Amino acid sequence: AKAVVIATGTFLGGEIFLGKRRWPAGRIGEKDVILVKSATGLSKSFHNLGFRLERLRTGTPPRLLKNSIDFSKFDTMPPDEEPIPFSFMTDEIWLSPDKQLPTYLGYTNDSVRDIVEENLADNDHVFLEHEGLDSELIYPQGMSMTFSPEIQLKIMRAISGLER
Repeated sequence: AKAVVIATGTFLGGEIFLGKRRWPAGRIGEKDVILVKSATGLSKSFHNLGFRLERLRTGTPPRLLKNSIDFSKFDTMPPDEEPIPFSFMTDEIWLSPDKQLPTYLGYTNDSVRDIVEENLADNDHVFLEHEGLDSELIYPQGMSMTFSPEIQLKIMRAISGLER
């Protein structure tokens, strides 16, 4: 073959950075040593064959426990009444709108700006999205960061509704 595509997702040389700490890993909550070792081994094999490996640093935001959020301080955004799939190959929606979860919209404020020490005027929205139907984790979309856990906690708690 002239070309081969290997879709490895987050696992090819995947690492998690938390402040100044880092360790090999893939998706959140996965502790499968075999997945980590296979990704590391595959990365080493490619490197030994002369391939250059590069990673994107995403600055994924911290996850929030649902019961720590005062949702009354956020605007509720219901799911689309007629969801449109992202892919043209999807013929039907696998989850009806009445079973989908809402998203919540909040805003950063002066306290958050003071902690981060930069102007967030172009990025003031914080969307609170459920991680899944059976998950207690909430994804704060719009809050990507690579600060230490202590600074992330300060930033999250400075947002109205996330004080707990």
